[in-house]
Amino acid sequence: MQRPKLFISSICDFLVSVYIFFFIAGTGVEFFPQVEPTSATISIGSPGNLSLSQKGKLLQDVEAKILDLKKDIKVFYAKSCLVDDKGMFPEDTIAIVQLELEDWQTRRKAVEIFADITERLEHIKEISFQILEERKGPPSQKPIEINFSSYNYDLLPPFVERFRNAMTEMVGFKDVGKIQDQFLLLNGV
Repeated sequence: MQRPKLFISSICDFLVSVYIFFFIAGTGVEFFPQVEPTSATISIGSPGNLSLSQKGKLLQDVEAKILDLKKDIKVFYAKSCLVDDKGMFPEDTIAIVQLELEDWQTRRKAVEIFADITERLEHIKEISFQILEERKGPPSQKPIEINFSSYNYDLLPPFVERFRNAMTEMVGFKDVGKIQDQFLLLNGV
């Protein structure tokens, strides 16, 4: 090498130009991209204090509506009981149905399957339901969890109400009205 300074400076210029090119024309970084889910959970709710046989009957009605989707769904697992899975499901949940979808190459898209399930279950008037599809990334069924605390209990309920109203006015939030108020008084902690 007869010109080492020219060689080093041209390599540095090339590296800087690559960074500049990717900064301007790059596609960006997506940490948790939307991927085709392989499973889902249907949370089935019904208001009131139902007996075990009533819960079982409602679960059988749901199963009857979706069991013929065998070409799209590989595994069905239904459970009717007191469901409290660390706050992952609404309070009035009486049963859950877990679905494992067939291989993505041999079935319809998950969006179409879930739309079909929604259409079938909307006709059961005694229940409410949510389809919670599998998500990649941090483990959580609920997208947002916010905890408020205060040493002055009197300030907490009005603040939470203002916060809830602000979320209602924003676009993109669902089921804001179902936010639970659980106020704890902190005594000098």
